[in-house]
Amino acid sequence: MDVTRQDGPEIRGRVVLAHELPFTLGVLTIEPATRQVGLNGHRETVEPRVMQVLVALARGEGAILTRDELVERCWDGRIVGDDAINRALSRARQIATGIGARTFVIETVPRVGYQLTNPSGDGSAAANAASRAPSICVLPFVNMSGDPEQDYFSDGISEDITTDLSKISTLAVTARNTAFTFKGQAVDVRDVARKLGVSHVLEGSVRKAGGRVLISA
Repeated sequence: MDVTRQDGPEIRGRVVLAHELPFTLGVLTIEPATRQVGLNGHRETVEPRVMQVLVALARGEGAILTRDELVERCWDGRIVGDDAINRALSRARQIATGIGARTFVIETVPRVGYQLTNPSGDGSAAANAASRAPSICVLPFVNMSGDPEQDYFSDGISEDITTDLSKISTLAVTARNTAFTFKGQAVDVRDVARKLGVSHVLEGSVRKAGGRVLISA
């Protein structure tokens, strides 16, 4: 990974996105100031806190960052709950698979901290273990009701599942926008898994008739 940044006391410690220069993680281009992640012309905007976490971990160049260090650098040392930290870490993990290229892994080192590794790098034990971390893409559920206006309901089911899964800090979940590029397509889930670099793919259907709903997954 190639990380370049400006010098300065505030930059060496706390992450100030406006002062961070663009850098690369494998084939991904990271632009902290605009919160953009890019690959082959495709770009996504991520939340400020998520970008801060990604920058802080990338700065370590494989070193382990403790939870306290992460809070100090990304939350300015303020007291924050575990849910907020886990949510930011989970969404940062999604970046690795969210636009179709699993180029890095954020590994949780029990009772120590967090480490950003490149599973295609030097083949270290930590990197190999991280590359086996579970990941999933939730494909858009198919509307089987025969009523096109019910698409919003089946889409909502897929989005709710994606949101709930993203709260699991040890699970990388493909971004909703990427997953929905497969909507309406006849796809082979094995091809989807290979393309996105995920270990699991969830597909399903929704049939709504009258007051009853049947969801298959």
